Amino acid sequence: MARWQKVGYLKAKSEDIAKIVPLVGINEAKASLNDRARSYLDVNCGHCHHANRPASTSGLYLNYEEKDPFHWEVLKSPVAVGMGAGSYLFDINPGKGKESILIYRMNSVHPGVMMPKIGRVSIHKEGVVLEQWIDSLEKRK
Repeated sequence: MARWQKVGYLKAKSEDIAKIVPLVGINEAKASLNDRARSYLDVNCGHCHHANRPASTSGLYLNYEEKDPFHWEVLKSPVAVGMGAGSYLFDINPGKGKESILIYRMNSVHPGVMMPKIGRVSIHKEGVVLEQWIDSLEKRK
């Protein structure tokens, strides 16, 4: 980023660049499960599921900077998902990855269910980190 700044591609102050928290790879051994899962969601979902993006009306914000679990839809029913919910009630059901809409949609190739809607024709098996992450979240009553 410093190089882009130097050649004029990036118009940002050095102190602003220094504040950026880098995302981590899904297989980054030294990174926490939380950082790997949140980075994955940011890269693969956050471009739409963000307060200022096309899926903002869903209320599901999956960009890394979003810290409020309410906006990850933890124990929150989705606004409108139709058949994309399957038999599940919550996008993220803490401690119950297999019972979370997020996992259900990522593991489908049905056009009315799968997420993301475009740019894929198969299930991204590496996304299993998300189920592990949801399983690790503290169950709520």
